[in-house]
This record gives sequence, C-alpha cells and structure tokens, in this order.
Amino acid sequence: MKRGKPKKKKFAQKKEKIKKVVKNISFWHRVKNIEEKHTLLFFLIVGILLVIFLVFGTRLYLFFNFILGHDTIVQLTADNQDFFMKNLETGEVEFDVYVSTNFFCEASCDYSFEDISSGYIIDKNNFTTKISNPGKFKYSLVAPEIGEGQKLYRFYVECSSHKTSFCRTDEEEKKRSYLVALNYELSPEQALFRERANDSLKQLIFENDELNRINLENIEMHKILSEYILLDNLTQDNLTYIGKELDLLIEEWKNYRYEEVLGDLLFEKMNETRNLFVEENYNLSSLFIDFNYLVFDLENIRKEIYGLTLIENVSEEDYIKISSLVNEYNSFVNLTSSLFKLGLANNTANYFYYSINETIENLNLTGNVTYNYTEIDTPKIGVISKPFYSNYSSGREVITEEPMCCYKGDCDVCCSNDCHDDQDKYPIILVHGHSFNDAVSAESSIGDLNSIKEKLIDDGLIDGGYVIVRKLNRTGTFARTNKQMVFSVSYYFDIYQNDEETFVLQTKADSLDTYALRLNDIIENVKLMTNRDKVNIVAHSMGGLVSRRYMQIFGDDSVNDLIMIGTPNHGIDGYVLSSCPVFGADIHCEAMDKSSLFLNKLNYGKVPETNVSVIIGVGCNTDGSVGDGIVKNESAYLSWAKDYYVNGTCSGVNFLHQTILDVDKYPEVYRIIKNELNI
Repeated sequence: MKRGKPKKKKFAQKKEKIKKVVKNISFWHRVKNIEEKHTLLFFLIVGILLVIFLVFGTRLYLFFNFILGHDTIVQLTADNQDFFMKNLETGEVEFDVYVSTNFFCEASCDYSFEDISSGYIIDKNNFTTKISNPGKFKYSLVAPEIGEGQKLYRFYVECSSHKTSFCRTDEEEKKRSYLVALNYELSPEQALFRERANDSLKQLIFENDELNRINLENIEMHKILSEYILLDNLTQDNLTYIGKELDLLIEEWKNYRYEEVLGDLLFEKMNETRNLFVEENYNLSSLFIDFNYLVFDLENIRKEIYGLTLIENVSEEDYIKISSLVNEYNSFVNLTSSLFKLGLANNTANYFYYSINETIENLNLTGNVTYNYTEIDTPKIGVISKPFYSNYSSGREVITEEPMCCYKGDCDVCCSNDCHDDQDKYPIILVHGHSFNDAVSAESSIGDLNSIKEKLIDDGLIDGGYVIVRKLNRTGTFARTNKQMVFSVSYYFDIYQNDEETFVLQTKADSLDTYALRLNDIIENVKLMTNRDKVNIVAHSMGGLVSRRYMQIFGDDSVNDLIMIGTPNHGIDGYVLSSCPVFGADIHCEAMDKSSLFLNKLNYGKVPETNVSVIIGVGCNTDGSVGDGIVKNESAYLSWAKDYYVNGTCSGVNFLHQTILDVDKYPEVYRIIKNELNI
C-alpha cells in the first residue's frame, strides 16, 4: 500500500499536463476558429494595436529627440560678401538658405533683404518648408551714380516650427543674417568730371581771394584818404554773394556733383566784379599820388612865398601882392586842415605857382622901405603811404572728398586707417558655450546669444552675421564701416584644404585647446575684415574658458574687453559632471572637471591684463550650492575680475544657466554688457 502512493501522484501529474496541453490546444483552436471565421476582425485588431504602438513609439522618439536638442536649424550662405565697383556698375549676389526641421514639422520663414545704408527694404516675403529644403535668393546690386564710399546690404531670415501632435518643437525663432559690402569708386566719366571740376574750383577760389585782396586794399586806401579829402563811397561789392555761391559750389564738390561746379555764371560775376575793383583801385591809387603831390606843392609854395618875403626894396605894390599871397596861402593851409576836395586844392596850388611866377617877373625893386609880413603857416598835412596787400586767403580750399558711409540714412566719412585703434569701433564677437548634445548640429549653437545681439543692433551696432574659421579671399571687407559691428562666432567649425578647394568641417569633439586655436583664427579674421586692432568678447559658459585659454596662449593684445556669462571658471562636479558625458563630448566634460589639468593650467597661469568681467547667475540649487542650475556661484567667481551677480530661477530643465541669455527676461545682463563696453 505504501508503494502505491507514488504511482498515484505521478499519474495525477501526467493528467494535469495533459489537461494543460488540451487547454492550450483548445485556446489556439479557438483563436484559429476566430481567425477562420473573423479574419477581417482579427487583422483589424492587430492593425490597431500596431498603429497604437507606432504612434506612441514615434511620439516618444520625437519627444526624446526634441529633449536632446534636435529642432529647427537655419543655415545661410552667400556666393560673395564684398563687391568693388565703379559708379553705376552692377553685380549679383545669391543667398542660399537651408532649413532643417524635425520629422513631421513644417517651418514658417520670413526673410528680408535690406539696404541698411538707407534703411530701405528691397525685398520682404515668407515661405514654408519641411524637413530640409534649400532655397536660393538672387539680387542685383548697383553702385551709386556718383561719389565714393560703401553701401551695406543685409539678408535676414528667421524660421520657426509650429508644435503639433507629432511635431515636437519649442517654436523658438531661429535667425540668421548675412552682411554684404558694396565698395564703390568714381567711374572714368566721373573721374574726368572730377579733374575738370577740381581745376575750376581751384581757379574760382584763387579769383575770389584776389578779389578780396583788391577789395581790402581799396577799403584801406579809402579809409586813409577819407581822413583828408572828400571821397565818394566805395562801389557796393558783390563779394558776399560771390562767397555764398562759392561755398555752395564747394558743397557740391564735397557731394560729388562735379557738373554743378563747372558752370560759367560765377566766373562771369567774378570778372564783372574784378573789373569794378581794379578800376576803383586805380582811381584810389591815383588819388594817393595826387595827394602826395599836393603835400609837396604846399611845402614848395611855402618856400617860394617865404623867399618873396625876404626880398628887399620892393615897391609898395609888390608888397601888397606878396602880402596877399601870404594871406591866401595861410587860408589854403587852413582849408587843407579839414576835409577838402583834392581836385580843387590841386587847382589852387597851380594858381599859387602862377601867381608867384607872375610876381617875380613883375617885381619893382625901387622902394627903400622895409616891410613886415604876416607869418607864413606850415602845412598841416604830410605824405601818406599807400597800403599794399600782397596776398589774401579766405581759408577756402578744395578738400579731397572722403568716401561716405551711411547707416539708416545717417552719413559720415568712412573709416580709413584712423579707425584701427578707436575703442568705440572695436567689433564685438559673441562666443557660444558647450553644446549639450554632441549629435546636434553645431549650427544650433551659433545663435545662443542672439537675444544680446539683437539688443546691440537696436543700439546702433551693425550686424556682421556669423563668422567661422575660413580662408579670407580678401581682407578689409568692412574696413570702411564707421560703426561698431557685432559678429556671432563658432569654434565648432574648421577648414580642410587641398589644391582644388576648401571644405568647412563640423568638429564638436575636439579639445578646448583646439577651440582656442580656432578662436585665434576667428579673431584674426574679424580684425582683418574690419581693420581693427582689437575685439571685444562676450562669451557664454564653456566659451568663456575657450576665450581665457586663447588669451593664455596668444596673449591679450587683441582683446579689449572679455565678458563671461555663466562660465565654470573653476570647473563642474557632482551631478552636472556625471551627466555631462551622457550626450556631450567626453573630452569637454573632462576638461571642465574641477580637478582637470586644463583648469589647473588655466587658473594658475598669468592673469590677463585686459578688462575681464564675469556675470554670475544665482538663485538655483546647484548640487547643494547656489548657482544657475549648472554652474555654481563659487565656480564662476574670479577674484581678479569684475564679478556681477544676476538673480534668477530654474524650472524643470529650463536652467538659469541658459535663460540668463534672454535679456528681455534678465535685462540687467545687457545693462552690464552695455556699461562694460561703453555702448
């Protein structure tokens, strides 16, 4: 009996297995029956389940794709950036716009092409695009009809995707701009007009100065003579009119309107005036001669009359004649002591000569009486000197016309070599920080500081677009530009060259030392493009470390000011360091580790002599410390720099570290930048 129990147990187990097999067969049999009887319903249910899986799976994938930084990207290039033309010559520029969106997204884009010299919008429109769709926009440029200078044109495009069930996007506008310089000079025809106008204007200025010289001489002669003799007024001159007309022609010259300078009317007016002045000068000069002759005559007549009074044994009749001559002479001398008519005085002198000669000829020396005569007066007028002006200069000159540069209709002389060391015209470069996701296009980083850039443009700076490492075909593209410029730059690009062409490569996994080398190339390019000795740097996050390393390697002679925002000057640690390599480049995370060799060299190296400012975000719990959610307060702080604190908040994955760049939300950031750069 005891040995029978195990058999019953085994039998029960086998029976249970058989039941399960039968049950399974029964289940699949029923499924098969359903499949056979309701084939359509079966496939419908399976299809629905598959669609649900695909929909939610796709949405989940797109969500994570968006969270990792994939969103709308805009690229903008042009086939030429600087044109050199003569008056009325034409050229063409073509812009290539490439817009990339996430799957299931559609981007709406607005673009414009503006002549920023005048503020005139040449073209403005919009378009939509999906995923990736390049567009081309071609425009004709015409050099002005007259003059020399520079015109600036700006192509601007901004795109944003619109959020839908399947389109994951932050709807932020992605903006790009491209600046084109048109440098123009005189055409051969204008150059010929200029040469003729130059000669004509110089002759007019010479003639005007000669007229003024003669007129001044006439005025001085008239002034001297009018103290002794009665004179008519000077001719009413046309010098005021001529001077005004000449000044107008000089202005026409400055404004390159050479044909206006070549008119004959002013020459005719000058010739007419010159004839009047020369005639008047001759008449006044003659009066000087006549006056001095009169002075000589008065003295000579006095001597001769005095000689008559010394003759002895004159008759009474002769005595009466001589006494009469003395009295008449004294009256004449008295007459010339006040204003008199020179012509009448000369006639009187001639009368005296005649009377003296007649008296001498008819003297009767038969008397024996000695007579006493009235004392003969001494003439009260003397010889006067004629003034003479050898030359005269009105200060007018044919000034060499300066090339003109305009911005929004406000024109001024273009920069030449005098702007290279003007601190107010040093360009500003905006340097982005660390890219959160190494797989995201480097193009997305270039616009990180666009909010700051737009404020700078509103304050009158010229948007120079963006600059990456490249080989310049021509230097001095914006050397003439007389305004301060601002450029967005990126150290995530490099160039590869061979004998045939040059390629631009995106490299986001290089060392910070390599980025410092690229930043040097970028700064040298900007200096060459603008012909300025230095730049100002505004750098965010890791961009500040790259900028500091650049100055450590190459010196700070090319940097006027460095402003860092949210830069981990003493590195990162804790959860920020541990999460950094998940999507970012390991080499960047290692360099920013607070115990890294890179930071050790950076912080124990030479302190730069240039102005350095640090903007530190506070208000967020940053791994147990106060900071901007990514960078701790004590990490950003530099004892040898100007440290500014900006209080803010963090929300979810929206860290102050990034939102601090939104100057509408944190206007104090821009105020600090503006104050430090003296804008």
